[in-house]
Amino acid sequence: MSDRLIARADLSYIERHLSSLAMKIEQVDNRTAKMDQDIVSINSELQQLQNAFAAYMAAQKHANRVQQAETRLVQVRQKLSKQFGHYDVIRRTTTGILQATDIGIIHKAIINNVTEEMMLTTPGYWLAPCLVALSAWIDGKKELAEKAMLEGLKRDDEKTSLFFALICRRAGRRTACIRWVDRYLTRQDPEKLDRKAMVVLSAYVNGLWGNSLDSRIEDRIISWMQELCSKPGYIEAQEDIWKKAITQMCPQDAADHMDYPYLAKYCTNYADLVTIMNGARLHVKMDQYLKDIFAREDMKGTLKEQLDSILDTMVSEYDDEEIAFRKKEKFEQLVVDNDGDEDRARQQMDIAGKAFETHKDFIEILTLASLDPQETHPDPATQKLAISLSKDWIANAYRDVVAENRSRIPAAVKYTVGPFSSETADGRNETEQISAFDNMVREAQQAAMKGTELTSSHMFCKNARFVLLGVGALMLFARSFALGIVCIIAGILCHTYYKSQKRAHDKAVQDCARMEEERGSGEQMIRAINAEVVDFRRQFRKEDAHAAEVLEFLAGLSPREFVKMGPDSMRRVSVKG
Repeated sequence: MSDRLIARADLSYIERHLSSLAMKIEQVDNRTAKMDQDIVSINSELQQLQNAFAAYMAAQKHANRVQQAETRLVQVRQKLSKQFGHYDVIRRTTTGILQATDIGIIHKAIINNVTEEMMLTTPGYWLAPCLVALSAWIDGKKELAEKAMLEGLKRDDEKTSLFFALICRRAGRRTACIRWVDRYLTRQDPEKLDRKAMVVLSAYVNGLWGNSLDSRIEDRIISWMQELCSKPGYIEAQEDIWKKAITQMCPQDAADHMDYPYLAKYCTNYADLVTIMNGARLHVKMDQYLKDIFAREDMKGTLKEQLDSILDTMVSEYDDEEIAFRKKEKFEQLVVDNDGDEDRARQQMDIAGKAFETHKDFIEILTLASLDPQETHPDPATQKLAISLSKDWIANAYRDVVAENRSRIPAAVKYTVGPFSSETADGRNETEQISAFDNMVREAQQAAMKGTELTSSHMFCKNARFVLLGVGALMLFARSFALGIVCIIAGILCHTYYKSQKRAHDKAVQDCARMEEERGSGEQMIRAINAEVVDFRRQFRKEDAHAAEVLEFLAGLSPREFVKMGPDSMRRVSVKG
């Protein structure tokens, strides 16, 4: 029964489908290989997408933080205006009263009314009774002036003393001015000064106190600095402050100005190179920062105009109760300035925040005058003196920053091109790199071809497969079913054996051809990478050379150059440089 069924089989149908089956097997192999390539490509695209998404999320986070900071700035400033806005009114009135009195266009009664009203609207504020005393003094009411003056001293002895010292100096009452300044100085601890010390320093630097006070203040400055510098570890601490501040000045956009596309794509330590170049670009920025400060014009005008400027700075300085709001305002502004980068804003706030401390030592005041003039409000001459007095600490800190940046320079730049990884110090070993790359490609080609050769057994099967299939078909047609089936199976096995090896051989040949193409492009990439390493090191040396200019500029500073002699002073400046 089975013989009759097989006899009726369509042998041509079997042959066609055997050939079709072989083709499909080959197609499956090709599709599997293509699928492997597609998986590699998809993984690469997914990684790129992941990186792009992470960058987008970071940018969005920063943008959201900027919006939040701007909103908080508005809120903080509204609170400042609401709670302390009346302080601003009385601050602006101070110099207005003095200047109006100079030209005699305001009735004394109006000045009295204004100051008395401010006394009522700003309870507890030290400046209110001082203005009442000033108006009473102008009006010749000695008893009221003394009474208001005592109230001012009660509310804030140091600020009131400096206020009247400046007023007396403005009015030409030198003896009274000396007493007020002496009163202020005798109450000072060089380790616990507040922002008002900047007022005394500014007037001294600009030669506004006069000869008798200048010598006292000069001696006091020298003794303060000697006392502080004698403390163990103090100088090192100051250098550390400057080191952090200088580090914060490093540019953050060097990557945008580095034209090294091959290093950016293939260098495995490219982020380190960017950091190093940032450190080298610091030198030009630092040099310009210092030169801009020393290029500023010093305070100009008559004695009264200069004193009014210092007085205005003093009374405009925010009071202790405002500090919490001012710190919030400063931080949120730093967030905005850094485009939402809160981490960098916090690093800068670590330094800027010292300006909000109620008490600092004298050298810290000098440091803040140098680093954060927006918060300490030094005039140009005072800032120049502060930097010149601090020049040794700045120079030492700067040398440390430069040395640390140079120490980060890698001995070799590492890169990866496909499966090939290598490194170069200066591009001189380019030939060796290319030779190693070529050897790797040749070894890969040999490995790809290994085991795929078409041997004599494969060639025998190539020729025997169709013979066996034909004989098998004839045997089936002649009703020798067992022998026919054996021949067909043998033919199928020969065909599979040959085609499998042929596919492996053809694929290996294609892979070797692709590797040969990649070898040519890989050599070009390696040459380009080496060329960019040479360019990078050349650019670094060029940028790094500017460090010597900064140190030379600092070495040339002398405090003597920045302390003026007042119009009534015959002294020669002797602040130690």
